[in-house]
Amino acid sequence: MIEKNKFRKKRSRPSSKKSFAFKHLNGSNTPKTRGSITRALEKYISMAQDAHSNGDRIVAENFYQYAEHYQRLLNEDKSRDNLPTSTDDNLKNKNNDATEMSDVKLSRTQRAINAKDERYKKIATQDSSEKQKGFTRDGIEALKPFQS
Repeated sequence: MIEKNKFRKKRSRPSSKKSFAFKHLNGSNTPKTRGSITRALEKYISMAQDAHSNGDRIVAENFYQYAEHYQRLLNEDKSRDNLPTSTDDNLKNKNNDATEMSDVKLSRTQRAINAKDERYKKIATQDSSEKQKGFTRDGIEALKPFQS
């Protein structure tokens, strides 16, 4: 009798030993910062103050270094924003009417409602102009009363 187990393909089973090497590729033990630069700056300053009040000077210094990094990023962004460019001036002149109408960006729902209203207005003006021409919407000449 031939054993069938010899010819069976061995399947690899998932091991419970998972590698965590990919999680810490950057080598830092601090959490990834999410949000704006100012928020990260405030977070690291508060963490540094907490560590300093707990008496851990080394950890406090580490967090102060992170805070300093984010402060530099914030200063670079502010200096970039203060430099006017000619393209910015052109865009401001072109879009001056749009900014005067609304300073705040409308919500998606409100923009959809406004677009719908504009379509209705456009259709209404087309209908009135077609009535004046004596034509219907499909381009066929409307029946006019017989004039004697």
